[in-house]
Amino acid sequence: MNVSTLCTKLLRSFGAFALALTALMMEPSSLKAQCNYGWTTISVTSPAGGASFVQGTVCTVRWSSGYYTIGNYGGRYGFEYSSDNGSTWVVVSTTLDGYTKSYNWTVPLNAVPTTTYRIRISEVPQAGWCTQSNPGTSAAFTVLSACKAPAISASPRSQ
Repeated sequence: MNVSTLCTKLLRSFGAFALALTALMMEPSSLKAQCNYGWTTISVTSPAGGASFVQGTVCTVRWSSGYYTIGNYGGRYGFEYSSDNGSTWVVVSTTLDGYTKSYNWTVPLNAVPTTTYRIRISEVPQAGWCTQSNPGTSAAFTVLSACKAPAISASPRSQ
């Protein structure tokens, strides 16, 4: 093999490696590992529809998943939220323990106040298969603006 051929092969290998590394480092905007087959579904039981949470406070999210425990199969849960009634999703975590049934989510301080927030919990499959075919999505709830500390805009004058 001549030097030119060797250099070409090395460059191609490096290019493929760089592309794969870039894909791994990018933050997904929505979980791509949704299951499309399985034996049961996930149900989000909290927050309930009509609930309200203030920016920066903790919202306890709870779910149930039938009689399968995905931790027994090496599975994990993924957690996402939507501020537009489920049109787009923001990934919070893809590594929630497969034995857990709740998560304390701190509502982001920069969350835009609206009444169309939803939570989605889904199984992140491990061995290319999963036990839960459908992610669970909460009913719509409201995020309210956090109270802001008072600000003094002008120095007080003496009386």
